[in-house]
Amino acid sequence: RSAIPSAAHSVPISSTPTQTVLATPSAIDALSTTPATASPTSTASPKKSTKTRKSQHTKSVSCRAKDLRPTLTGRIRLAPRHRTTFQLSLINGSDRTCIARVSRKNFELKIASRSGRMWSTNDCSAAVKTISRKLVADAAVAWSLSWNGRGSKPDCRSARPAPKSGRYVATARLDGAEPVKLQMILKAGG
Repeated sequence: RSAIPSAAHSVPISSTPTQTVLATPSAIDALSTTPATASPTSTASPKKSTKTRKSQHTKSVSCRAKDLRPTLTGRIRLAPRHRTTFQLSLINGSDRTCIARVSRKNFELKIASRSGRMWSTNDCSAAVKTISRKLVADAAVAWSLSWNGRGSKPDCRSARPAPKSGRYVATARLDGAEPVKLQMILKAGG
């Protein structure tokens, strides 16, 4: 496992993200692969069978990124070089049930100062755990992600020095959705 943490309810690099559904949706209905056969004793009409399949297909559609509202919370005052945990969530802002998906390919949590980026989940492929959750309208999927308080380099090769005291911004970004930011102050004695 890599030693670089990921975002949203920041998950320590060495730990598995906790996934919590705030509004518990029902399990995803599996599409039937067995074709309906008509028989003299069958009471179901082919029309009804088609409706059921269409309904199941509709329930399995992916959420559009523009309909997902990300949230990011965490401590505002931090001690340099100390681990902290961020809480993240995606809220389904549409009026339909859909599947919210988060992966290292479409999500990044980064921490930057005025001088530039100093830590990012993109530096380590294991930092963001894949989430695929069915959400009804206004429901959310939540998870946490830990930051070890140090800088990061691509490919998890080695960490940069810990950031100095000052102002930093954590930004959670899901492709296609509005990014959310959290301003933080790193100060000795946190």
